[in-house]
Amino acid sequence: MDGLVRAGSQSGDPFVFRVSGWSMEPTLSAGMEVLLAPVPNPGQLQVGDILLCRKGSGRYVLHRLLGWTTRGRAVTRGDRELRKDAPWDPDCIEGALVAARKGGGDWMEPRRGAWRFHRLFVRAGPLSIFYRFFSPPATFLWTPAQEAHMVQMPERSLGHHDDRASVMAFESQWLGNELAVYDRATRKVHFLNRVAAWIWEKAREGHPHEEILRGLAEEYPQVPGEDLRRDTSQALADLRQAGLLPEPSQN
Repeated sequence: MDGLVRAGSQSGDPFVFRVSGWSMEPTLSAGMEVLLAPVPNPGQLQVGDILLCRKGSGRYVLHRLLGWTTRGRAVTRGDRELRKDAPWDPDCIEGALVAARKGGGDWMEPRRGAWRFHRLFVRAGPLSIFYRFFSPPATFLWTPAQEAHMVQMPERSLGHHDDRASVMAFESQWLGNELAVYDRATRKVHFLNRVAAWIWEKAREGHPHEEILRGLAEEYPQVPGEDLRRDTSQALADLRQAGLLPEPSQN
């Protein structure tokens, strides 16, 4: 796992890390997968972000950012912990959480500010022992990740996909059959299936709408032309609405 984390954080690609331990319950539990984005500029981090930090021993800590010391070191603490961690130097921060999922389910984003609610119980001393039995529902802590339109067509090969595509403000990485696209400007992650990802890549390369449509028609001859045109137009519109594509020129 150390090599995978290092490769992801140094290349600028989002990367996946599996949670162990209980210090971040109920937000994160053992076995969950978290999608993290590298942090080239720690000054962009916000209080409440969940950070993956590397200890000198080579072990990792996935805890929440509480603030900064006067010397610019990050102060973190696990959501179930009473004590803060020793401050971290900025170069120890390997990534910041953008989404998580459990048991191969849908990717979810943490609700901003919801973590403060359960800190009241942790601070209640002996009452915190019972907190795992009275945790808030997952829907209180998480919200579905931003997801661009998924074109509902059979999953088939659409040619070569660059697993490390990165253009302008976007970083992307294939996670199974989904392309995770991280928008550095908004700090949002979007998930595209292979067809939607192919449309996105072609549109970014400057291919016109009709050319994209012809490519899909050749790949999916069984799909009626009218349905194909409607779904392609909807996919492009949703990608623009999500901020993954610029608005078409009015000229």
